[in-house]
Amino acid sequence: MPASLDTYLDFVTEADRSEHTQIRVLPDETLSARGLGGRVGGLFPGGNSAENQRAHQDFQACLGLNFSAAAVTHALAASGLDDRANDQRPLTARRVKEAVESARNFELGPRNLAYQTQYAGREQAAQNWTPHTAASGVTEAQSSGLRLHANETADMRVQSWHLANNDLKGQPAPRGSAPERHELDEAVRREMAALQVAGGTGNPRLDNLQARLNLLEKMVTQAETYNNANANPALTQVFTAPEWLFTSMDDVTAGEAVSGGALTEEEMKKVTAEVVQMSGRHPNMLIMPGTILWSKPAQEMLTLDHKDTPADMLFNVAPVVADGQLVHMGYKMNDGTDVKMGCKGGAQAKPYDVADQTKGWDARVQIFMKDGMGPQAASAQQLRDLMKEQLNHNAPERAWEQGLRNGAQPQVANHYFQALGKTFAMDICADHGDCAAIKELEKVNRENLANPLITQIIQAGGADAHLVIAAGAAPRGPACAARQDGLYALNDMTTGNMVVAPVNNNVTFGGDGMVQGRRVGAGWIRGELASNQNPPVVANHLAPPVAHHGHGAAVGVGVP
Repeated sequence: MPASLDTYLDFVTEADRSEHTQIRVLPDETLSARGLGGRVGGLFPGGNSAENQRAHQDFQACLGLNFSAAAVTHALAASGLDDRANDQRPLTARRVKEAVESARNFELGPRNLAYQTQYAGREQAAQNWTPHTAASGVTEAQSSGLRLHANETADMRVQSWHLANNDLKGQPAPRGSAPERHELDEAVRREMAALQVAGGTGNPRLDNLQARLNLLEKMVTQAETYNNANANPALTQVFTAPEWLFTSMDDVTAGEAVSGGALTEEEMKKVTAEVVQMSGRHPNMLIMPGTILWSKPAQEMLTLDHKDTPADMLFNVAPVVADGQLVHMGYKMNDGTDVKMGCKGGAQAKPYDVADQTKGWDARVQIFMKDGMGPQAASAQQLRDLMKEQLNHNAPERAWEQGLRNGAQPQVANHYFQALGKTFAMDICADHGDCAAIKELEKVNRENLANPLITQIIQAGGADAHLVIAAGAAPRGPACAARQDGLYALNDMTTGNMVVAPVNNNVTFGGDGMVQGRRVGAGWIRGELASNQNPPVVANHLAPPVAHHGHGAAVGVGVP
Protein backbone atom coordinates (compact mmCIF):
# COMPACT_ATOMS: atom_id res chain seq x y z
CA MET A 1 0.00 0.00 0.00
CA PRO A 2 1.28 3.50 -0.76
CA ALA A 3 1.64 6.19 1.86
CA SER A 4 -1.70 7.88 2.56
CA LEU A 5 -2.66 11.23 1.12
CA ASP A 6 -2.72 12.73 4.62
CA THR A 7 0.84 11.48 5.11
CA TYR A 8 1.96 13.31 1.98
CA LEU A 9 0.10 16.50 2.92
CA ASP A 10 1.41 16.44 6.47
CA PHE A 11 4.92 16.00 5.11
CA VAL A 12 4.85 18.81 2.55
CA THR A 13 3.15 21.33 4.86
CA GLU A 14 5.66 21.07 7.72
CA ALA A 15 6.84 24.58 8.54
CA ASP A 16 10.53 23.96 7.85
CA ARG A 17 9.97 22.08 4.61
CA SER A 18 11.22 23.82 1.45
CA GLU A 19 9.11 23.55 -1.67
CA HIS A 20 12.20 22.12 -3.32
CA THR A 21 12.56 19.36 -0.74
CA GLN A 22 12.92 16.00 -2.43
CA ILE A 23 10.80 13.15 -1.11
CA ARG A 24 12.02 9.64 -0.49
CA VAL A 25 9.64 6.76 0.27
CA LEU A 26 11.11 4.37 2.79
CA PRO A 27 10.39 0.63 2.80
CA ASP A 28 7.88 1.05 5.63
CA GLU A 29 5.92 3.58 3.52
CA THR A 30 7.00 6.53 5.62
CA LEU A 31 8.42 9.63 3.93
CA SER A 32 11.84 11.15 4.30
CA ALA A 33 13.50 14.29 2.94
CA ARG A 34 16.82 14.37 1.18
CA GLY A 35 19.32 16.94 2.36
CA LEU A 36 20.79 19.73 0.27
CA GLY A 37 23.45 17.49 -1.26
CA GLY A 38 20.87 14.95 -2.24
CA ARG A 39 18.71 17.67 -3.79
CA VAL A 40 21.53 18.96 -5.97
CA GLY A 41 22.74 15.52 -6.89
CA GLY A 42 19.22 14.43 -7.75
CA LEU A 43 18.63 17.13 -10.33
CA PHE A 44 19.99 14.80 -12.99
CA PRO A 45 19.11 11.18 -13.75
CA GLY A 46 21.57 8.75 -12.35
CA GLY A 47 22.51 7.69 -8.86
CA ASN A 48 19.09 8.33 -7.26
CA SER A 49 16.95 7.21 -10.18
CA ALA A 50 15.66 4.07 -8.43
CA GLU A 51 14.62 6.07 -5.37
CA ASN A 52 13.02 8.71 -7.60
CA GLN A 53 11.11 6.08 -9.52
CA ARG A 54 9.84 4.47 -6.30
CA ALA A 55 8.70 7.87 -4.97
CA HIS A 56 6.79 8.69 -8.16
CA GLN A 57 5.16 5.26 -8.26
CA ASP A 58 4.09 5.53 -4.62
CA PHE A 59 2.64 9.02 -5.01
CA GLN A 60 0.78 8.10 -8.19
CA ALA A 61 -0.69 5.07 -6.44
CA CYS A 62 -1.73 7.32 -3.56
CA LEU A 63 -3.49 9.72 -5.96
CA GLY A 64 -5.21 6.77 -7.61
CA LEU A 65 -6.76 5.72 -4.29
CA ASN A 66 -8.21 9.18 -3.71
CA PHE A 67 -9.14 10.55 -7.12
CA SER A 68 -10.51 9.31 -10.42
CA ALA A 69 -8.14 8.16 -13.15
CA ALA A 70 -8.99 11.24 -15.20
CA ALA A 71 -8.20 13.51 -12.26
CA VAL A 72 -4.86 11.76 -11.67
CA THR A 73 -3.84 12.13 -15.31
CA HIS A 74 -4.80 15.80 -15.23
CA ALA A 75 -2.94 16.41 -11.95
CA LEU A 76 0.30 14.75 -13.09
CA ALA A 77 0.32 16.76 -16.31
CA ALA A 78 -0.58 20.06 -14.61
CA SER A 79 2.16 19.66 -12.00
CA GLY A 80 4.78 18.38 -14.44
CA LEU A 81 5.16 15.16 -12.50
CA ASP A 82 4.47 13.03 -15.57
CA ASP A 83 7.60 14.35 -17.29
CA ARG A 84 9.65 14.20 -14.11
CA ALA A 85 8.68 10.56 -13.60
CA ASN A 86 9.63 9.69 -17.16
CA ASP A 87 12.99 11.41 -16.69
CA GLN A 88 13.43 9.78 -13.24
CA ARG A 89 13.86 13.19 -11.65
CA PRO A 90 12.98 13.70 -7.97
CA LEU A 91 9.50 14.05 -6.48
CA THR A 92 9.42 17.42 -4.72
CA ALA A 93 7.15 19.00 -2.09
CA ARG A 94 5.99 21.78 -4.40
CA ARG A 95 5.00 19.36 -7.16
CA VAL A 96 3.08 17.19 -4.68
CA LYS A 97 1.10 20.23 -3.50
CA GLU A 98 0.37 21.26 -7.08
CA ALA A 99 -0.75 17.75 -8.05
CA VAL A 100 -3.13 17.41 -5.11
CA GLU A 101 -4.60 20.85 -5.73
CA SER A 102 -5.04 20.10 -9.44
CA ALA A 103 -6.79 16.79 -8.72
CA ARG A 104 -8.99 18.47 -6.12
CA ASN A 105 -10.05 21.24 -8.50
CA PHE A 106 -10.65 18.73 -11.29
CA GLU A 107 -13.11 16.81 -9.12
CA LEU A 108 -14.52 19.66 -7.05
CA GLY A 109 -17.56 20.30 -9.23
CA PRO A 110 -18.55 16.63 -9.58
CA ARG A 111 -17.99 16.00 -5.85
CA ASN A 112 -20.10 18.98 -4.90
CA LEU A 113 -22.82 17.83 -7.27
CA ALA A 114 -22.62 14.30 -5.84
CA TYR A 115 -23.07 15.62 -2.30
CA GLN A 116 -26.00 17.80 -3.31
CA THR A 117 -27.56 14.75 -4.96
CA GLN A 118 -26.97 12.75 -1.78
CA TYR A 119 -28.51 15.54 0.29
CA ALA A 120 -31.55 15.68 -1.98
CA GLY A 121 -31.97 11.92 -1.57
CA ARG A 122 -31.92 12.28 2.20
CA GLU A 123 -34.48 15.07 1.97
CA GLN A 124 -36.76 12.84 -0.10
CA ALA A 125 -36.37 9.94 2.33
CA ALA A 126 -37.30 12.25 5.21
CA GLN A 127 -40.35 13.55 3.35
CA ASN A 128 -41.53 9.96 2.91
CA TRP A 129 -40.82 9.10 6.56
CA THR A 130 -43.67 8.91 9.04
CA PRO A 131 -42.27 8.68 12.58
CA HIS A 132 -44.00 6.18 14.86
CA THR A 133 -42.90 7.32 18.27
CA ALA A 134 -43.39 5.07 21.29
CA ALA A 135 -41.68 5.22 24.66
CA SER A 136 -38.35 3.40 24.53
CA GLY A 137 -38.08 0.05 26.27
CA VAL A 138 -34.43 0.62 27.19
CA THR A 139 -34.16 0.16 30.95
CA GLU A 140 -32.06 1.75 33.65
CA ALA A 141 -30.17 -1.52 33.94
CA GLN A 142 -29.18 -1.26 30.28
CA SER A 143 -28.25 2.42 30.19
CA SER A 144 -27.17 4.82 32.91
CA GLY A 145 -28.38 7.81 30.94
CA LEU A 146 -32.05 7.58 31.95
CA ARG A 147 -32.22 9.95 34.90
CA LEU A 148 -34.63 12.75 35.74
CA HIS A 149 -34.15 15.51 38.27
CA ALA A 150 -37.10 17.48 39.60
CA ASN A 151 -36.55 20.82 41.32
CA GLU A 152 -39.10 23.48 42.13
CA THR A 153 -39.67 26.93 43.50
CA ALA A 154 -42.95 28.38 44.69
CA ASP A 155 -44.47 28.52 41.22
CA MET A 156 -42.41 26.33 38.86
CA ARG A 157 -41.14 22.75 38.66
CA VAL A 158 -38.32 21.93 36.26
CA GLN A 159 -37.58 18.32 35.38
CA SER A 160 -34.31 17.74 33.58
CA TRP A 161 -33.22 14.70 31.60
CA HIS A 162 -29.78 14.36 33.10
CA LEU A 163 -27.16 12.92 30.75
CA ALA A 164 -23.50 13.01 31.68
CA ASN A 165 -20.02 12.09 30.45
CA ASN A 166 -20.85 12.65 26.81
CA ASP A 167 -17.50 14.22 26.07
CA LEU A 168 -18.28 14.34 22.37
CA LYS A 169 -16.62 17.58 21.27
CA GLY A 170 -16.82 16.38 17.72
CA GLN A 171 -14.93 13.18 18.43
CA PRO A 172 -16.39 9.65 18.34
CA ALA A 173 -16.18 7.41 21.35
CA PRO A 174 -13.08 5.22 21.02
CA ARG A 175 -13.76 1.70 19.84
CA GLY A 176 -14.05 -0.61 22.82
CA SER A 177 -14.55 2.19 25.33
CA ALA A 178 -16.90 1.60 28.23
CA PRO A 179 -20.40 2.42 26.92
CA GLU A 180 -21.48 3.99 30.18
CA ARG A 181 -18.96 6.75 29.68
CA HIS A 182 -21.10 8.03 26.79
CA GLU A 183 -24.59 7.80 28.15
CA LEU A 184 -26.52 9.24 25.23
CA ASP A 185 -24.68 7.11 22.69
CA GLU A 186 -25.28 3.97 24.73
CA ALA A 187 -29.00 4.62 25.07
CA VAL A 188 -29.37 5.44 21.36
CA ARG A 189 -27.42 2.34 20.29
CA ARG A 190 -29.65 0.10 22.39
CA GLU A 191 -32.85 1.68 21.15
CA MET A 192 -31.66 1.48 17.54
CA ALA A 193 -30.92 -2.21 18.00
CA ALA A 194 -34.46 -2.76 19.30
CA LEU A 195 -35.92 -0.84 16.36
CA GLN A 196 -33.92 -2.85 13.84
CA VAL A 197 -35.03 -6.14 15.42
CA ALA A 198 -38.60 -4.94 14.95
CA GLY A 199 -37.95 -4.08 11.30
CA GLY A 200 -36.93 -0.43 11.55
CA THR A 201 -37.03 1.81 8.52
CA GLY A 202 -34.12 0.24 6.67
CA ASN A 203 -32.45 3.65 6.85
CA PRO A 204 -29.81 4.06 9.62
CA ARG A 205 -30.22 7.84 9.69
CA LEU A 206 -33.95 7.63 10.26
CA ASP A 207 -33.61 4.77 12.76
CA ASN A 208 -31.17 6.98 14.65
CA LEU A 209 -33.70 9.83 14.79
CA GLN A 210 -36.57 7.52 15.71
CA ALA A 211 -34.49 6.07 18.54
CA ARG A 212 -33.92 9.55 19.93
CA LEU A 213 -37.60 10.39 19.68
CA ASN A 214 -38.49 7.17 21.50
CA LEU A 215 -36.03 7.93 24.29
CA LEU A 216 -37.40 11.46 24.60
CA GLU A 217 -40.94 10.06 24.79
CA LYS A 218 -39.84 7.74 27.59
CA MET A 219 -38.37 10.58 29.64
CA VAL A 220 -41.28 12.97 29.07
CA THR A 221 -43.68 10.19 30.10
CA GLN A 222 -41.73 9.66 33.29
CA ALA A 223 -41.85 13.41 33.97
CA GLU A 224 -45.62 13.41 33.50
CA THR A 225 -45.96 10.41 35.82
CA TYR A 226 -44.02 12.28 38.48
CA ASN A 227 -46.15 15.39 38.01
CA ASN A 228 -49.34 13.37 38.40
CA ALA A 229 -48.04 11.67 41.53
CA ASN A 230 -46.96 15.01 43.00
CA ALA A 231 -49.77 17.16 41.69
CA ASN A 232 -49.60 20.86 42.47
CA PRO A 233 -51.78 23.14 40.32
CA ALA A 234 -49.76 26.16 41.43
CA LEU A 235 -46.64 24.91 39.62
CA THR A 236 -45.83 25.49 35.96
CA GLN A 237 -44.37 22.23 34.68
CA VAL A 238 -41.18 22.38 32.58
CA PHE A 239 -39.13 19.58 31.01
CA THR A 240 -35.64 20.10 29.54
CA ALA A 241 -33.27 17.87 27.60
CA PRO A 242 -29.66 18.86 26.80
CA GLU A 243 -28.03 20.24 23.69
CA TRP A 244 -27.31 18.05 20.62
CA LEU A 245 -29.98 15.52 21.48
CA PHE A 246 -30.78 15.26 17.77
CA THR A 247 -27.83 14.55 15.48
CA SER A 248 -27.60 11.87 12.81
CA MET A 249 -24.90 9.68 11.33
CA ASP A 250 -24.88 7.23 8.45
CA ASP A 251 -22.20 4.78 9.51
CA VAL A 252 -23.03 3.42 12.95
CA THR A 253 -20.50 0.83 14.12
CA ALA A 254 -20.87 -1.14 17.35
CA GLY A 255 -18.86 0.44 20.13
CA GLU A 256 -18.46 3.78 18.37
CA ALA A 257 -20.35 7.04 18.72
CA VAL A 258 -23.72 7.42 17.06
CA SER A 259 -23.93 11.10 17.98
CA GLY A 260 -22.68 13.70 15.57
CA GLY A 261 -23.42 14.75 12.04
CA ALA A 262 -26.03 17.25 10.95
CA LEU A 263 -29.62 16.47 9.99
CA THR A 264 -30.97 17.72 6.70
CA GLU A 265 -33.53 20.50 6.71
CA GLU A 266 -36.42 18.11 6.09
CA GLU A 267 -35.22 15.76 8.82
CA MET A 268 -35.15 18.71 11.22
CA LYS A 269 -38.70 19.66 10.25
CA LYS A 270 -39.97 16.10 10.73
CA VAL A 271 -38.37 15.83 14.17
CA THR A 272 -39.82 19.21 15.19
CA ALA A 273 -43.29 18.23 14.01
CA GLU A 274 -43.09 14.96 15.92
CA VAL A 275 -42.05 16.75 19.11
CA VAL A 276 -45.05 19.06 18.69
CA GLN A 277 -47.26 15.98 18.47
CA MET A 278 -45.56 14.59 21.58
CA SER A 279 -46.46 17.71 23.55
CA GLY A 280 -50.10 17.13 22.68
CA ARG A 281 -49.89 13.73 24.35
CA HIS A 282 -48.41 15.31 27.48
CA PRO A 283 -50.43 18.48 28.10
CA ASN A 284 -49.78 21.28 30.57
CA MET A 285 -46.03 20.86 30.30
CA LEU A 286 -43.48 23.07 28.57
CA ILE A 287 -41.08 20.75 26.74
CA MET A 288 -37.63 21.93 25.64
CA PRO A 289 -36.34 18.79 23.89
CA GLY A 290 -32.69 19.72 23.53
CA THR A 291 -31.40 20.97 20.19
CA ILE A 292 -31.38 19.81 16.58
CA LEU A 293 -28.14 20.19 14.61
CA TRP A 294 -28.92 20.54 10.89
CA SER A 295 -27.37 21.89 7.71
CA LYS A 296 -28.06 22.56 4.06
CA PRO A 297 -25.68 23.19 1.15
CA ALA A 298 -24.98 26.78 0.22
CA GLN A 299 -26.14 27.60 -3.28
CA GLU A 300 -22.76 29.01 -4.30
CA MET A 301 -19.21 28.01 -3.43
CA LEU A 302 -17.13 30.22 -1.18
CA THR A 303 -13.80 31.67 -2.24
CA LEU A 304 -11.31 30.81 0.51
CA ASP A 305 -7.61 31.41 -0.04
CA HIS A 306 -8.41 32.00 -3.70
CA LYS A 307 -9.94 28.54 -3.94
CA ASP A 308 -13.52 27.58 -4.71
CA THR A 309 -14.79 25.70 -1.68
CA PRO A 310 -18.21 24.04 -1.22
CA ALA A 311 -19.94 25.05 1.99
CA ASP A 312 -22.83 24.04 4.20
CA MET A 313 -24.93 26.42 6.29
CA LEU A 314 -24.94 24.82 9.74
CA PHE A 315 -27.64 25.60 12.31
CA ASN A 316 -28.29 24.48 15.88
CA VAL A 317 -31.89 25.11 16.90
CA ALA A 318 -33.97 24.53 20.01
CA PRO A 319 -37.71 24.03 19.50
CA VAL A 320 -39.93 24.68 22.50
CA VAL A 321 -43.38 23.05 22.56
CA ALA A 322 -46.44 22.89 24.79
CA ASP A 323 -49.97 21.56 24.41
CA GLY A 324 -49.56 20.59 20.76
CA GLN A 325 -48.07 23.94 19.76
CA LEU A 326 -44.66 25.07 18.57
CA VAL A 327 -44.12 27.87 21.07
CA HIS A 328 -40.64 28.96 20.06
CA MET A 329 -37.67 28.12 17.85
CA GLY A 330 -34.38 29.42 19.22
CA TYR A 331 -31.28 29.65 17.05
CA LYS A 332 -27.82 29.26 18.56
CA MET A 333 -25.56 32.12 17.54
CA ASN A 334 -22.06 31.19 18.74
CA ASP A 335 -20.16 28.14 17.56
CA GLY A 336 -19.33 25.94 20.53
CA THR A 337 -17.77 23.01 18.61
CA ASP A 338 -21.00 22.76 16.62
CA VAL A 339 -18.83 22.89 13.49
CA LYS A 340 -16.93 19.80 14.62
CA MET A 341 -20.15 17.98 15.44
CA GLY A 342 -21.60 18.91 12.06
CA CYS A 343 -18.55 17.50 10.31
CA LYS A 344 -19.29 13.94 11.37
CA GLY A 345 -21.43 11.60 9.33
CA GLY A 346 -21.92 11.11 5.63
CA ALA A 347 -20.99 14.61 4.53
CA GLN A 348 -17.29 13.85 5.05
CA ALA A 349 -17.01 17.49 6.00
CA LYS A 350 -14.30 19.15 8.03
CA PRO A 351 -14.01 22.50 9.77
CA TYR A 352 -11.89 24.89 7.77
CA ASP A 353 -8.44 24.82 9.37
CA VAL A 354 -6.71 28.15 8.88
CA ALA A 355 -3.40 26.73 10.07
CA ASP A 356 -3.47 23.81 7.64
CA GLN A 357 -5.56 24.75 4.65
CA THR A 358 -4.09 22.23 2.22
CA LYS A 359 -5.45 19.26 4.11
CA GLY A 360 -8.96 20.51 3.43
CA TRP A 361 -8.67 19.23 -0.14
CA ASP A 362 -11.91 17.23 0.20
CA ALA A 363 -13.63 19.45 2.77
CA ARG A 364 -17.11 20.87 2.75
CA VAL A 365 -16.70 23.91 4.94
CA GLN A 366 -19.25 24.22 7.74
CA ILE A 367 -20.31 27.84 8.31
CA PHE A 368 -21.97 28.83 11.58
CA MET A 369 -23.64 32.17 12.34
CA LYS A 370 -20.83 33.41 14.60
CA ASP A 371 -17.94 31.07 13.97
CA GLY A 372 -14.73 31.75 15.84
CA MET A 373 -13.14 28.64 14.32
CA GLY A 374 -13.93 29.12 10.70
CA PRO A 375 -12.82 31.20 7.72
CA GLN A 376 -12.94 34.96 7.90
CA ALA A 377 -13.07 35.52 4.14
CA ALA A 378 -15.57 38.06 2.81
CA SER A 379 -17.58 35.37 1.05
CA ALA A 380 -17.93 33.45 4.32
CA GLN A 381 -19.17 36.58 6.08
CA GLN A 382 -21.71 37.14 3.32
CA LEU A 383 -23.00 33.63 3.87
CA ARG A 384 -23.21 34.21 7.62
CA ASP A 385 -25.20 37.37 7.02
CA LEU A 386 -27.58 35.37 4.84
CA MET A 387 -27.94 32.77 7.59
CA LYS A 388 -28.71 35.42 10.19
CA GLU A 389 -31.76 36.44 8.19
CA GLN A 390 -33.38 33.30 9.61
CA LEU A 391 -33.33 34.92 13.05
CA ASN A 392 -36.28 36.90 11.77
CA HIS A 393 -39.28 34.76 12.66
CA ASN A 394 -41.07 36.13 9.56
CA ALA A 395 -38.29 35.04 7.20
CA PRO A 396 -39.57 33.00 4.24
CA GLU A 397 -37.28 30.12 5.28
CA ARG A 398 -39.29 29.81 8.50
CA ALA A 399 -42.79 29.93 7.04
CA TRP A 400 -43.11 26.18 7.67
CA GLU A 401 -43.16 26.83 11.43
CA GLN A 402 -46.50 28.61 11.23
CA GLY A 403 -48.28 25.35 10.48
CA LEU A 404 -47.02 23.95 13.81
CA ARG A 405 -47.87 26.94 16.00
CA ASN A 406 -51.55 26.06 16.17
CA GLY A 407 -52.54 29.33 17.80
CA ALA A 408 -49.39 29.91 19.85
CA GLN A 409 -48.32 33.55 20.20
CA PRO A 410 -46.06 34.80 17.38
CA GLN A 411 -42.35 34.62 18.02
CA VAL A 412 -40.84 38.08 18.53
CA ALA A 413 -37.32 37.37 19.87
CA ASN A 414 -34.60 34.74 19.62
CA HIS A 415 -33.83 34.37 23.32
CA TYR A 416 -37.26 35.04 24.88
CA PHE A 417 -40.72 33.55 24.67
CA GLN A 418 -43.97 33.29 26.61
CA ALA A 419 -45.89 30.10 27.39
CA LEU A 420 -48.21 28.66 30.03
CA GLY A 421 -48.62 32.12 31.54
CA LYS A 422 -44.88 32.59 32.17
CA THR A 423 -42.04 34.44 30.46
CA PHE A 424 -38.82 32.61 29.67
CA ALA A 425 -35.28 33.50 28.67
CA MET A 426 -33.24 30.80 26.94
CA ASP A 427 -29.64 30.24 25.88
CA ILE A 428 -27.90 27.39 24.08
CA CYS A 429 -24.44 26.61 25.48
CA ALA A 430 -21.88 29.06 24.01
CA ASP A 431 -24.58 31.74 23.71
CA HIS A 432 -24.80 31.70 27.51
CA GLY A 433 -21.08 32.38 27.77
CA ASP A 434 -21.61 35.28 25.36
CA CYS A 435 -24.50 36.62 27.51
CA ALA A 436 -26.73 36.50 24.43
CA ALA A 437 -30.04 36.77 26.27
CA ILE A 438 -28.77 39.73 28.30
CA LYS A 439 -27.54 41.41 25.10
CA GLU A 440 -30.97 41.04 23.51
CA LEU A 441 -32.53 42.80 26.50
CA GLU A 442 -29.94 45.55 26.26
CA LYS A 443 -30.52 46.09 22.55
CA VAL A 444 -34.26 46.61 23.00
CA ASN A 445 -33.70 48.86 26.02
CA ARG A 446 -30.88 50.89 24.46
CA GLU A 447 -32.48 51.38 21.05
CA ASN A 448 -36.03 51.73 22.39
CA LEU A 449 -37.26 49.02 20.04
CA ALA A 450 -40.94 48.14 19.83
CA ASN A 451 -40.98 44.66 21.31
CA PRO A 452 -43.86 44.22 23.77
CA LEU A 453 -42.62 40.89 25.17
CA ILE A 454 -39.11 42.09 25.95
CA THR A 455 -40.45 45.40 27.23
CA GLN A 456 -42.71 43.42 29.58
CA ILE A 457 -39.73 41.36 30.75
CA ILE A 458 -37.61 44.47 31.31
CA GLN A 459 -40.39 46.10 33.34
CA ALA A 460 -40.69 42.94 35.45
CA GLY A 461 -36.97 42.96 36.22
CA GLY A 462 -36.33 39.87 34.12
CA ALA A 463 -38.02 36.71 32.88
CA ASP A 464 -39.81 34.29 35.18
CA ALA A 465 -37.19 31.67 34.30
CA HIS A 466 -33.95 31.39 32.37
CA LEU A 467 -33.45 27.96 30.75
CA VAL A 468 -30.00 26.95 29.49
CA ILE A 469 -29.32 23.76 27.54
CA ALA A 470 -25.73 22.91 26.81
CA ALA A 471 -22.97 20.43 26.06
CA GLY A 472 -20.00 21.83 27.90
CA ALA A 473 -21.16 24.98 29.71
CA ALA A 474 -20.74 26.01 33.32
CA PRO A 475 -23.32 27.90 35.37
CA ARG A 476 -22.91 31.61 34.66
CA GLY A 477 -24.70 34.02 36.94
CA PRO A 478 -23.66 37.10 34.93
CA ALA A 479 -25.60 35.82 31.93
CA CYS A 480 -28.80 35.14 33.87
CA ALA A 481 -31.80 37.17 32.66
CA ALA A 482 -34.34 35.96 35.23
CA ARG A 483 -36.05 38.29 37.70
CA GLN A 484 -35.78 38.26 41.48
CA ASP A 485 -37.20 34.99 42.81
CA GLY A 486 -37.26 33.70 39.26
CA LEU A 487 -35.66 30.41 38.26
CA TYR A 488 -32.28 29.68 36.67
CA ALA A 489 -31.96 26.20 35.16
CA LEU A 490 -28.96 24.67 33.36
CA ASN A 491 -28.93 21.21 31.76
CA ASP A 492 -25.56 20.12 30.35
CA MET A 493 -24.91 16.73 28.76
CA THR A 494 -21.10 16.78 28.65
CA THR A 495 -19.99 17.84 32.11
CA GLY A 496 -23.15 16.61 33.81
CA ASN A 497 -23.80 20.11 35.19
CA MET A 498 -27.46 20.19 36.21
CA VAL A 499 -28.45 23.28 38.15
CA VAL A 500 -31.76 24.74 39.27
CA ALA A 501 -31.61 27.74 41.61
CA PRO A 502 -33.70 30.83 42.44
CA VAL A 503 -32.40 34.32 41.66
CA ASN A 504 -32.03 37.00 44.30
CA ASN A 505 -32.42 40.31 42.44
CA ASN A 506 -33.83 41.97 39.34
CA VAL A 507 -32.11 42.91 36.10
CA THR A 508 -31.47 46.66 36.22
CA PHE A 509 -30.01 49.08 33.68
CA GLY A 510 -27.53 51.92 33.97
CA GLY A 511 -27.74 55.28 32.27
CA ASP A 512 -25.94 53.89 29.22
CA GLY A 513 -28.77 51.47 28.57
CA MET A 514 -26.62 48.49 29.51
CA VAL A 515 -27.34 46.03 32.28
CA GLN A 516 -25.99 47.59 35.44
CA GLY A 517 -22.77 46.16 36.78
CA ARG A 518 -21.68 44.73 33.46
CA ARG A 519 -17.91 44.38 32.97
CA VAL A 520 -15.84 43.42 29.97
CA GLY A 521 -14.81 39.78 29.94
CA ALA A 522 -15.38 37.59 32.95
CA GLY A 523 -17.32 38.88 35.92
CA TRP A 524 -20.81 39.66 37.06
CA ILE A 525 -23.10 41.39 34.63
CA ARG A 526 -25.84 41.54 37.20
CA GLY A 527 -26.44 40.40 40.76
CA GLU A 528 -25.45 37.01 41.99
CA LEU A 529 -27.67 34.00 42.29
CA ALA A 530 -29.24 33.09 45.61
CA SER A 531 -26.21 31.06 46.68
CA ASN A 532 -24.08 34.23 46.44
CA GLN A 533 -21.85 32.45 43.98
CA ASN A 534 -22.25 30.50 40.79
CA PRO A 535 -24.88 27.88 41.60
CA PRO A 536 -23.65 24.43 42.68
CA VAL A 537 -22.85 21.82 40.07
CA VAL A 538 -24.46 18.42 40.26
CA ALA A 539 -22.02 15.65 41.14
CA ASN A 540 -22.04 12.68 43.41
CA HIS A 541 -20.78 14.71 46.37
CA LEU A 542 -23.15 17.68 46.22
CA ALA A 543 -25.90 19.10 48.32
CA PRO A 544 -28.76 16.83 49.38
CA PRO A 545 -31.74 16.78 47.01
CA VAL A 546 -34.93 18.61 47.73
CA ALA A 547 -36.90 16.83 45.04
CA HIS A 548 -35.29 14.13 42.96
CA HIS A 549 -36.49 11.13 41.06
CA GLY A 550 -35.11 8.96 38.33
CA HIS A 551 -32.36 6.39 38.15
CA GLY A 552 -28.76 5.88 39.07
CA ALA A 553 -26.69 7.81 41.57
CA ALA A 554 -27.62 11.31 40.44
CA VAL A 555 -28.16 13.94 43.07
CA GLY A 556 -30.59 16.83 42.92
CA VAL A 557 -29.72 20.37 43.86
CA GLY A 558 -31.19 21.85 47.01
CA VAL A 559 -33.28 24.97 46.54
CA PRO A 560 -32.60 27.54 49.28
